[in-house]
Amino acid sequence: MAEPIHSIRYPVSVDTALGRITVETGYAAHVEQMIKQVLLTSPGERAHRPDFGCGLRRMVFAPNDPTIASLTQVTVYQALTRWLGTVIEVGAVEVQVYESTLSVTVSYVLKARLERRILNLEVTR
Repeated sequence: MAEPIHSIRYPVSVDTALGRITVETGYAAHVEQMIKQVLLTSPGERAHRPDFGCGLRRMVFAPNDPTIASLTQVTVYQALTRWLGTVIEVGAVEVQVYESTLSVTVSYVLKARLERRILNLEVTR
């Protein structure tokens, strides 16, 4: 059986019952949170790592057409492969644009457990 992990949950919150920062103990949930951090962080947002992130939120404001959806798919795939390539193997990335909502579906494999997972993420204006 795998050892539990102890990491700060993303987004950061306080466990009021315990009076401390909420922690994540599940490995799959921890990796999912790392994926969200990569996707939702814009390049330039982190002072000591200005090239980190994908900038998915900026894509919501791009024109609503198939070209932007294809560009977003490539951007998401490259960012996840670059920043989390040692942890996950990215499978398919699907992006759909609905008016003011960007829907991203990422299928990936947790390398440590050879477990296939899917993350659905919606970003709105």
